[in-house]
Amino acid sequence: MWWKAFPRCTVQGPVEPVPYAHFATQGAVPQKCLRCGFMLEGECTRAIDQVAGYLALDHGPCPVPGSGAPVRILATATQAGGYVPGKCLGCEHLDATKAVCNYQRSRWGDWSRTFDWGDWEPDVPNLGVIEGRYVSPDLVRAVCEERRNDALKVFLATNDGAGFAEALKAYQELRMRWESRRDA
Repeated sequence: MWWKAFPRCTVQGPVEPVPYAHFATQGAVPQKCLRCGFMLEGECTRAIDQVAGYLALDHGPCPVPGSGAPVRILATATQAGGYVPGKCLGCEHLDATKAVCNYQRSRWGDWSRTFDWGDWEPDVPNLGVIEGRYVSPDLVRAVCEERRNDALKVFLATNDGAGFAEALKAYQELRMRWESRRDA
């Protein structure tokens, strides 16, 4: 999902896999991440205040050609679905039920590769997720433009079983993240 990759990592260095274990997980992480101050528990904290959570580690580009522009996938284990790079739709390495890339799985173990978004950049800021709920680009756009009613409608339409109180709480949380990001 694109919100696990943005803002992009700016740390330079080799991305070859190096062994890493954390509790019951086994595998490897990119070499540049192993000594990086942002890595915590096999994930990245480079924008933890902005997204209120971890971001994925940067595994570098994948060799599959195609567009990095996001395409929505449905029926995943991540509730309402999400987005993957367009080039991943027909790729044999995409596990659409979990929305993960299994390219070089034997090299990375329990840590899946990050999707390669190529030159694509989101046109909205990454404000993270709300308690595992789907935060769409349309929702973020409405939040940033202070269109509360539109944001509530989008949240309710894209999150099955969500109620008004949950949508309002999500709007308020995202507004707070947006305001703190703008003030920084």
